[in-house]
Amino acid sequence: MMYCAGDGYQIETLGTRPLYRNGMETSLDYSGWIYNEFANTVFLYFNYNIPSIANDFFSSQDYFSVFVNNSDGSLDEVFRTEDATDGWVTKKIDISQYVNNGSFRIIFYFKSGSFDREEGVYLDDVKLSAIVSRNPPLIDDPGEGGVSLTPTLQWSGVTGANAYDVQISQSSTFSSTVVDEKGVQDTYYTVPAGRLSNYTTYYWRVRGVAQNTNLIGDTFTLFTDWSTGIFKTVVAPPSLIAPSNGATNQSLTPLLDWSSVSGADTYTVQVSTSSSFSTTVVNRSGLT
Repeated sequence: MMYCAGDGYQIETLGTRPLYRNGMETSLDYSGWIYNEFANTVFLYFNYNIPSIANDFFSSQDYFSVFVNNSDGSLDEVFRTEDATDGWVTKKIDISQYVNNGSFRIIFYFKSGSFDREEGVYLDDVKLSAIVSRNPPLIDDPGEGGVSLTPTLQWSGVTGANAYDVQISQSSTFSSTVVDEKGVQDTYYTVPAGRLSNYTTYYWRVRGVAQNTNLIGDTFTLFTDWSTGIFKTVVAPPSLIAPSNGATNQSLTPLLDWSSVSGADTYTVQVSTSSSFSTTVVNRSGLT
């Protein structure tokens, strides 16, 4: 029941951006990132490069830190290094405990005690990656047989989901679909007429979708796993052969004939003097 948003949702590509200038405390502050509670686990990824300079190696006075805010507004140091690097290093930090508040702030910070340093820390490819471990929607299966050609499929809501995706297929692998509806706003979906056939087994599935926009204006989307169900539609009604519709002057013991239908084992015949069949003069079932 986990979905990982690819290689990570890329909040911003910084390029080779220096974080340090000579003799200064320098920080890069990301504020106001909004994250849906749909994401249970969130990782911060970034690449950093701290070149060492001849006769001026990284000292104990020099350090690079990453801070994330707590719910009370205080900052926690989630990463710190006092070592130079031999090129670019990729760092991954679990910041789940901080983002569950819905809005969070990340600060990249560098301080040096050296005033003659010509280089500092460089950052690139700051990303967020989320893992969703929300349970998928619980489906209310319409049953395996006797389902109409326009059934209403229902499921439970998922906390944090903005919408739902619904698919229907004749294949259990969903290699092709007869319905592929995205962004359903309700916890039910009525299949439009003309999509389903009589006496056919269908597989259907639904998943929760969470979509948000950060302050930079980019959009990211997260999904739950699919919940899958199965149902079979009703058999087609038989065609009446004899007597023809509206026929007159029929005998008092007419022969009633109809076409056979795929999936039907027996037939029920009714005869009535009322078009609503509120009462019947013949009501026979189990006919073969």
